[in-house]
Amino acid sequence: MELVLSKKLGRDVYGLGAPGFPIDQVRQADSDPLSPARYSCVYWIDHLLDCDRTRSATTDLQDGGSVEKFLRRSFLYWLEALSLCRSMPEGVVSIAKLESLLQAISDAPGLLELVYDARRFIMSHKLAIENSPLQTYASALLFSPAHSLVREWSACLQTLEGHSHSITSVAFSHDSTRLASTSYDSTVKIWDASNGACVQTLEGHSR
Repeated sequence: MELVLSKKLGRDVYGLGAPGFPIDQVRQADSDPLSPARYSCVYWIDHLLDCDRTRSATTDLQDGGSVEKFLRRSFLYWLEALSLCRSMPEGVVSIAKLESLLQAISDAPGLLELVYDARRFIMSHKLAIENSPLQTYASALLFSPAHSLVREWSACLQTLEGHSHSITSVAFSHDSTRLASTSYDSTVKIWDASNGACVQTLEGHSR
């Protein structure tokens, strides 16, 4: 499973281009690049959990094993693919199952920390990625904490700072030149997506 995913996943596999390209406008091509990986993309963790852990799955779940290597190399690509497959909810459940398993076996602390951070990343940005697959690399990374392990997996181009509380949602403008963010600090901020500058703050927003 991991081998198939590693070969087939990548950044912007559908050539959408714009970070804010909405999922409801995505059309599956006749020669779908994800076709060979769709099943594996959704169910690889389930199959891993069903394996006999006294055999190969034991090494897969060790620190430095194939699961850690896959997550470090392809986690963001996997999230994009889950969004394109309309399967983000299944991904959320799967990563939670993997975390529970690692907590039970308790002999892979490095991998457990990685999966814990991955689950937090998914839970924080599920809606944005589900609605626009390429926000995996845009707003989701931009608004992740600086200490997040996820930020080490992909080059962080810029960090947008200004809200005094947690971000609740983000959205790109139609032409992807502006990014709007809402926060529990009761403000909406409009950002220049090209340079990260805050161009406007709207106060009085009620969640």
